[in-house]
Amino acid sequence: GIEVQVLDHGYMKKADPKKPKWFTTHGDVFPIHGATMEPHGEHNGMRSFPSEERSMPSPEWNHYRIEANNGRITLAVNGKVVSGGDNCNPRKGYLALESEGAPVEFRNARIKELPSSNPPAEMISPLDEGWKCLYTGTDFRGWKVPAAGGDKWESADWQIKLKPGQTGSALWTEQEYGDCEVICDVQLPKDTDLGKPAAGLCLRGHSHPVVMLGQGEAPVVLGPDQISPGKWYRIKASLQGDKLKVLVTETQEANPRSFEATVDRNPRGNIGLADLAQPVVYGNVNVREL
Repeated sequence: GIEVQVLDHGYMKKADPKKPKWFTTHGDVFPIHGATMEPHGEHNGMRSFPSEERSMPSPEWNHYRIEANNGRITLAVNGKVVSGGDNCNPRKGYLALESEGAPVEFRNARIKELPSSNPPAEMISPLDEGWKCLYTGTDFRGWKVPAAGGDKWESADWQIKLKPGQTGSALWTEQEYGDCEVICDVQLPKDTDLGKPAAGLCLRGHSHPVVMLGQGEAPVVLGPDQISPGKWYRIKASLQGDKLKVLVTETQEANPRSFEATVDRNPRGNIGLADLAQPVVYGNVNVREL
């Protein structure tokens, strides 16, 4: 979709004046997760930067007015249009309010639906497929942190980080699932030893991963010839009965690779993020029941 970003001015401490500008705190507009847009005005890639600095600092309120019409999106900050883009794809979809790990307040949210431009099917976002996010982004509610070695697991904004140490119990969901599909992003540090087990996704309460990164025994193994430390990978694994299907992609769904296997697992069980002694970062853990 298209993101209209609201950032507190304090976030500017993350900006490096020696590097090209890649964000502002005054109303950037940009596509995410495979969406596309032709940005207005000053931009970096497809990210449109605001023409003026009009945002008020916290704790003052800011008024954002967003208009999306026939593939064109504009953002007005406190009464004046400052950024946007043309030829947005998708052109029709869902609306969402987001907090990226910090408190935020919204008020007076109103919507006026404009006459449809009847976009073609390929420019309409997919209907809700029933995905459920398993991680709050702030803590481990909904997860069972292991009693031994639990301090190795860290809730770090949208990421779940695992520190190195002795192999321990997986981080398990409290809820059990039967036939389901799971999405999980994984990043291994650049110094990861891919000659050993490094990370894994466990299903139905079985401690042995159905998908393993590194070297080891698993129905699907992504070894040194298939992955590179430092990169993000998305694992999309579905298990129906004993039939496992796995799709592995890189950023922006690049380089898709598919795998299939027959596995012996319980009918139901928890979903787990494996602790295989090496550091790893997990993120965007979602599930939908089949």
